[in-house]
Amino acid sequence: VETSQKGRPNTVKPACLLGVQLPEFELKDMDGNPINANNIKGKINVIDFWFIKCRPCVAEIPDLNTLVEKYNSQD
Repeated sequence: VETSQKGRPNTVKPACLLGVQLPEFELKDMDGNPINANNIKGKINVIDFWFIKCRPCVAEIPDLNTLVEKYNSQD
């Protein structure tokens, strides 16, 4: 099991999903804008489903913010 920068275990190794084709889907972002596989194709994407009262979910937010900082200048 790999660990994050904060020392928490990662349950999925990021490399295992690289290059995997996304199935067709349609969701809405937090502002109600539609998101689907076509409008994010070719961009760096992190898809994470979480619940505000889930402590492990909330605990991973700093690591997600680190990803945003790292890749923010890229499409």
